[in-house]
Amino acid sequence: MKIQDTSVSISNEKESFDGSTVELGVGGIKHRFYKTDVAIPHFPGGLEEALEWEIEFSSPPTSSTISFDVEFSPGLRFCYQGKLTSEEISNGAERPDEVVGSYAVYWKERNNEYGTGKFCHIYRPKLTDNNGQWTWAEISIDPALRRLTYKIDLAWMSSAAYPVVLGGTKLGKTDVGGSTTQAYDDTEYYIDVGTAVSSGTIDNLAVRNADPNIRTNYKLMLYDTAADKPKNLLEYTTQQNPWGGHTWHIVPSSQMTQGYSIVSGTHYWVGAWFDGGNGDFAYDADATSEGAWYDGRSYSDVAPQNPAVLSTHILDGNRVSAYVEYTAAATPPSGGSGMSLPLRQIVIRRK
Repeated sequence: MKIQDTSVSISNEKESFDGSTVELGVGGIKHRFYKTDVAIPHFPGGLEEALEWEIEFSSPPTSSTISFDVEFSPGLRFCYQGKLTSEEISNGAERPDEVVGSYAVYWKERNNEYGTGKFCHIYRPKLTDNNGQWTWAEISIDPALRRLTYKIDLAWMSSAAYPVVLGGTKLGKTDVGGSTTQAYDDTEYYIDVGTAVSSGTIDNLAVRNADPNIRTNYKLMLYDTAADKPKNLLEYTTQQNPWGGHTWHIVPSSQMTQGYSIVSGTHYWVGAWFDGGNGDFAYDADATSEGAWYDGRSYSDVAPQNPAVLSTHILDGNRVSAYVEYTAAATPPSGGSGMSLPLRQIVIRRK
């Protein structure tokens, strides 16, 4: 990451590195960058690697906004995580405070080495004064203008004890959605995982569970698409267990029954069918995704079926954490998932 303020001469910029923290003084504020661990939302005790960015004010600022130029790799998309809708709340969804007003950053690609397609999560920032008093700040990212802007409360800043730190802007490397929604037993769910960019043989089907309770049996399935809905059952796993426990459920091809191969250009849905109580799916707001459909169907140790009525469409415009991993027949595009690509894929400069 780079900070640049053309109104400040080089002689007035001060840089330091103590072995773990980079500090850059630009004009009347300081920027600090350091590696940290951040709690994964809806995953008690779970941590993810993150880059922490802090901005320290030594005196009250005169403007309520501070902006930076942002450079990022082609193919990255910034998905704003607003407040939950009434429909999401009625479906049992939850979005932690630090995720409301944040950004989930996704590659346009998904599946295979891209996994869910998630590169990182830029969490909601907060202002904290020298007495430990704090308030939320706002962050907005305009990909077209390639600009990141903070909005701060000048009234709060005028009465704060200095120095004041604008912190909490953690760029967390994660492949898991920052929100959760309730899923029910004796129900088949069909999760949009996008269109295959190449043909190949399936290695794994994967769905993230965000519920702490350990359940019993489950199966994962794969479907194609017709009229923007899951249509034909193409592949399914043998019965697996246990379902639950805040973890990825990744089922290898050795546990699949049909020997289906991925076809380039086909839009796929990963199915999840489990019993023994409710569970949770992880997800992020993403207008390019179809979310999920579901059918009420009693779980049993038999083959899943093609979707029935599909009368219930949930999380339209949201990306549920699930993916297909497969060995492509041709060389896959270069790159990586949010778990492996370095955070230098985003560069920030002061306006």
